[in-house]
Amino acid sequence: MPAPFGPGATVQVTSAGEAVSIFVARVATDEMPPDQAYTKVGRTPLTFQLPPGTYRIDVQGVRSSHESLLFEMRSDSRRLLVRTGSEGMGVTGTLLTAVGVLGVVGATVILVSGTKQAENFNKAAVVVPMYIVGGVLLGVGIGLTVASKTHIDDQKPPVPGPPRGAAIRMGFAF
Repeated sequence: MPAPFGPGATVQVTSAGEAVSIFVARVATDEMPPDQAYTKVGRTPLTFQLPPGTYRIDVQGVRSSHESLLFEMRSDSRRLLVRTGSEGMGVTGTLLTAVGVLGVVGATVILVSGTKQAENFNKAAVVVPMYIVGGVLLGVGIGLTVASKTHIDDQKPPVPGPPRGAAIRMGFAF
């Protein structure tokens, strides 16, 4: 169990998809200066120790999108689950979003611009399909970009309290 910043509470990192590389950096506080760079801890599944403080964990994979998480480490152990996203899908989503925006902007420019064409030139025949295709590409691009994200879930232990779904009843006596 490596301890890149000294002994402390246990951090367990697992991946629901491909194995990813884990990097950790200490975040600057008033009492302690920041570390200059990220420290590579290893590849998932992985268990290591961190002393109390604020850290940024960075996740990188060959085919997965990049993600990081800022968290406060205390004396309790932490479990982190990485749900990898697709880098290729993210690039495709970004490109489709850009083409969709260009289509909508181009249609707007055509719509508001004046023309020296004959009066039989129908702007609507050009602009409406551009708006439709641009809007569809924009929506699909945003959807692909969101779906391609890598997520780091902090699986904290459940907070003790009443069972879920339990009703709280309040009575007043007069």
